Amino acid sequence: MNEVAENIAQLLAQFEKDTANKEALDELRALIISQKNEPKIQKLKWLGKAEQFGYMFSELAKQGFIEMPGSRGEGSYSKYAKVCFELFDFAIPTTVDNLERAMNPEKNRLSESNRAKIIIPDIKDIS
Repeated sequence: MNEVAENIAQLLAQFEKDTANKEALDELRALIISQKNEPKIQKLKWLGKAEQFGYMFSELAKQGFIEMPGSRGEGSYSKYAKVCFELFDFAIPTTVDNLERAMNPEKNRLSESNRAKIIIPDIKDIS
């Protein structure tokens, strides 16, 4: 059971003690069931380092292959890192905060010589 469903189950248990509103209880039960049955996304496994991931994915966004999440047309490394963290398991453990830092080219610690080995063309150049 995911964290949301667990929280709802706890609230439901408390709610059952505090009230006899059957209709509301039935709605909460239906919500719990939908959370339990929600398909879990199989994550991709990243075998490299967070610095490599961050640099490559920032380059993919920079070159037009990925639209970074954000607001008002501006990409957000924080939101981008959170989405990637949900979609990938990292063989070398990392945190969302570390991934966010690694995705920012100005803060990424990948050496210039290693950055030079990662060449991603602009999407317009290969369309």
